[in-house]
Amino acid sequence: MQETQVEKLNQDIKSLQEQLEKAEQKIATTEKNFEKLREKFDLVFKNTIDIFMLVSAVTGKIFDVSSSVKEHLGYESDELIGKKFVELFPPEAEAQGEVIFDKIRIFDGVFAEETFYKNDGSICFMDLSAFMGEMAGTKVIFATLRDVSERKKRIEEVEKVKKMEGALAMSGAVSHELNQPLQIIIGFSDLIIKDKIDKEKLDVYLSKIKIQSKRMSKIIGKLTNITEYKTLKYIDSFEIMDINGTEEETENQNLT
Repeated sequence: MQETQVEKLNQDIKSLQEQLEKAEQKIATTEKNFEKLREKFDLVFKNTIDIFMLVSAVTGKIFDVSSSVKEHLGYESDELIGKKFVELFPPEAEAQGEVIFDKIRIFDGVFAEETFYKNDGSICFMDLSAFMGEMAGTKVIFATLRDVSERKKRIEEVEKVKKMEGALAMSGAVSHELNQPLQIIIGFSDLIIKDKIDKEKLDVYLSKIKIQSKRMSKIIGKLTNITEYKTLKYIDSFEIMDINGTEEETENQNLT
């Protein structure tokens, strides 16, 4: 009876040993796979074009950052490790940085366009994408910064072009609309100056000058009341502002 119990106990021990060996093999395989993933992660982390950083969700301090930070913000990676994340914001925007940091912790993530402080003291516009995570039992923030300065520059250039187009359309309209009455005024003024005319003709000429002056005043009034405009073809592919069409549209809006 005792021999049977001992034999069964030995079998149980052997079974446990086999299970333990299998568990150890699985752990070894998992560790090996994890190490491979870690190597891939480090490769991506260190060579990413965007800035990638790991920040403590508790202290707010940076404990790792990709080398691309040198290209975009001018810092060596080692210079930022141990610094608070909010220190990357310009001094006047540090309070905003604290708000963003709190939002990440409260809502588990955030995406926003923010200004960041470069090592040379200049400002850089960047898209910030951050979310909460965990590494080795520690809560961390995974943050990605993408430089959008060029994008903002292109947007500003497009806006400048649009403003220039508006200015050209306006100047073309002013030139077109004012030129005719101005020429009439100049013509009758020359007649008054050069010719000896009687009072009757003088009154006629002055009346015509007055009419054209009022016409010019009305055109200027239209220009000062413009809130939006349409254009019309002028010469070749050049377009000018349609002052009359704009005025009619404005009047219709005022009536409704």
